[in-house]
Amino acid sequence: MFNEYLLGLVKLNEFDAESLSIEIIKYLSFFNIDINNCIAMCFDGASVMSGRHGGVQAILRRNYMTRAIYIHCFAHKLNLVIRDVSKVVPYLPEFYSIVSKIYSYFHSSSVTSECFKSVQQKLMIGHNISTSLKHWCDTRWDSRWSSIHALIQNYKALIISLEELESEGDERSVDARSLLMALRVPTFIITLFIIHKIFGIIKILSDQLKAKTIDFCHAQFLIKSVIAKIADLRDEHAFSLIYTDVINFCQQHHIDLASAPRQRRIKSISALCPDSEKFLESESLKPFALEMKADFCSLCNEIEVLKSMLKDTNLENIVDLYHQVLPLKQAFPTIMSLIIIAMTIPISSTTRERTFSKMKLIKTTTRNTMSDKRLNDLCVLAVERDFAIDFEQLMNDFADLHKNGRILLK
Repeated sequence: MFNEYLLGLVKLNEFDAESLSIEIIKYLSFFNIDINNCIAMCFDGASVMSGRHGGVQAILRRNYMTRAIYIHCFAHKLNLVIRDVSKVVPYLPEFYSIVSKIYSYFHSSSVTSECFKSVQQKLMIGHNISTSLKHWCDTRWDSRWSSIHALIQNYKALIISLEELESEGDERSVDARSLLMALRVPTFIITLFIIHKIFGIIKILSDQLKAKTIDFCHAQFLIKSVIAKIADLRDEHAFSLIYTDVINFCQQHHIDLASAPRQRRIKSISALCPDSEKFLESESLKPFALEMKADFCSLCNEIEVLKSMLKDTNLENIVDLYHQVLPLKQAFPTIMSLIIIAMTIPISSTTRERTFSKMKLIKTTTRNTMSDKRLNDLCVLAVERDFAIDFEQLMNDFADLHKNGRILLK
C-alpha cells in the first residue's frame, strides 16, 4: 500500500541545521510536494538533525511542517542501547577486541588465511555451516552476531590453525599465541554463548527495523516482543540451558571450565608496602605467594609473628621492611623471599630501551662493518660505565690469555 522511493541527492555547501532545513524544503518544492502533507520525518541521533530546539527536525516542525512528528531512527536507537549496555559489563570491551582481532589476524596475511582454509578442508568444514569469519562492524552492532556465530562454528579450525602458526617461531607466532590463550579462557567461552544468544534475538529485530515494508505499529509490537524475550532470559532455567551448551562445547574442545581466572598479582604485591591499607594481610598476599610457589601456611605463621614485632616500628617503604627483616631472615624465610622478589620486579622498560639508543650512537654509518660481538661488548662498556675497572689487571689478564710474544704488555 505504501512505498518508499529515493528522490535524489542534494549537494550542500553548509551543514548547519538552518541551511539543511532550507535545502530540504527547496528540494521538496522542486517536486511539487505539498509541505502540509508531510506528517513525519525520521533522522538518526546526530544533534544537528535531532536537536530539540535548534535541530533540523525542530526547525521544520516549527516553521514548515506544523503537523509533522519526529521519529528517532529505531535501528540507530537499538545500536545506541546495545553500545551503552555493553559499557556496563567490564569484560565486554576485551571480548569484542578479541573477536575483532581474530578476524584481522586471519585476513591481514595470505599465510594465515591459507593456513585457516587448509585446516577447514582437513576438518571438512563447509557443509551446512559458514566457512568464513565475518567482519566485526563497529557501527552496525547487529552484524556482531554473524561474527560470533562464525567463530563458534569455526572454533576447532581456529584453535588448530593458531597452534600451527604458533609453532612457526616468527612474528606471527607471537600474535597466534596470545589469541590462542584468549580463546581458551573460560570467561571468553561463557561470554561467547551469552552474547550469541542475546544478539541472535536482537538481530531479528534489527533486520526487521531496516526493512522497507515495516510500519510503526508492527515495529512497536516487535520491540515489545524482543524486550519480553530478553527479560525471560533472566532466570535460572534460561541460564542453565546456556550453561549446558557451554559445558558441552568445552568438553568437545578440551577446555577446563574449573580453571581459575587470571590473578592480578600487582595488587597483591602492594600488601608488602607499609603504607598500604592491607599491609601484611595473608589473604591479600595469597595470589602473589601462590604464583611464586611459596608455602602459604608458613607465610601465614611468619606474618602473625612479624606483625607483633613491627607494631612499634615506623616503616616508610618496602626497603625499610627489608632492612628490618634482614637480621632475622632465617626466622622469616618465606616472607623474606617475597620481599626480595617484590623489590626486584621491574616497573618499566625505559632502561632497556636506552640501550638501543646507545647502540645507535656506537654503530654509526662509519662503523657499519662492526661485528655483532664487538658491538655487544662496546654496548656493555658504554651502558655499564659506572663499574670500577682495574685496567692494569685487565691488561695483565689479557696478556696471560693471548701470550703474544711480539707485544710487550707486562
